[in-house]
Amino acid sequence: MVKISLVEHEYISIIIYIFRSYNYLLMSTFCGYDSVVIPSPPLILTPQPTSTSITLSWNQTIGDVVDSYTISYSFTVIGCDGHSGGTGNNNIMGINRSTRMYTLSGLEEYTEFAITLTAVNGAGSASVSRAVHTMAGNFIRA
Repeated sequence: MVKISLVEHEYISIIIYIFRSYNYLLMSTFCGYDSVVIPSPPLILTPQPTSTSITLSWNQTIGDVVDSYTISYSFTVIGCDGHSGGTGNNNIMGINRSTRMYTLSGLEEYTEFAITLTAVNGAGSASVSRAVHTMAGNFIRA
């Protein structure tokens, strides 16, 4: 058996090294820092519109690490006479990662929407999902 004598500052250095190694191990194991890759785009299922809301649901690829979702949409107000009444865009960021359904509410009737969804994690944002097109309101063009 070999006896090694260490001075006080060497003990402190060893303790700091062990602490940093353990902390890194915890962070990489539980937070996935070393293995996180950009997630796949989510798949939006058929939107469910009402006169003033649209409910979206989606699937995410199994195994993807997702921190949050962002819904982006553009809209065109058609109006009951069939003429455009304006356009716009909006983003809803920070949707909980465990959520697979979201309702856009307070929408104006007779408005067309193009909606996309993006999954986000520590490595970045996924490619944007395929856009879905739908309309709020029970409008039938003549």
